[in-house]
Amino acid sequence: MEQMNVSEEHKVGFDFSRFRLPHYVEEFQPLLFKEGNSYCAVLGADPQSGIFGCGDTPEDALVDWNDHLLEGVRHPDPNDPVMQYVIETINTKKRKFGECAKRLLHHRQCWRICLNTVLFFFLVLGSYRLRHKSPLPASLSAMLEMLKSVGFRLKLSSSQSMGAETHGAFAGLTE
Repeated sequence: MEQMNVSEEHKVGFDFSRFRLPHYVEEFQPLLFKEGNSYCAVLGADPQSGIFGCGDTPEDALVDWNDHLLEGVRHPDPNDPVMQYVIETINTKKRKFGECAKRLLHHRQCWRICLNTVLFFFLVLGSYRLRHKSPLPASLSAMLEMLKSVGFRLKLSSSQSMGAETHGAFAGLTE
């Protein structure tokens, strides 16, 4: 996408992070310049083919620009390269956000499984030590015997196995 350029004396320096502006203004940061007594914002090659807004202050120009952008997003012109750029950028951000949300949910589930497993073993080990007044077992077979001795039994459904899905089986342990 080609961006309009104006002379340095017409450009308006603006800190987009300082103000509470619409999200898309911060995202796309259109060119802000002064023309006569008005401030103008544009994303694209020129005001006619790009997304354009103007106002009495820089903030007014940016809000007007955002209104025009939203109108273009609601009713996009498939032949408008600036609007296609905007829509592709928005969709890419949504996909990235969706992927991050999925990863975060997965990590949250993994942490929940790990914490549940650790809590379960603390309970089992504590129960074993209280009932048997002996040191903890050193091997897995001894651990399974310990589980049996304290009255726990595994309830495995046909879809669960003792392989990588063992953490799912712990949810089926009962007293």
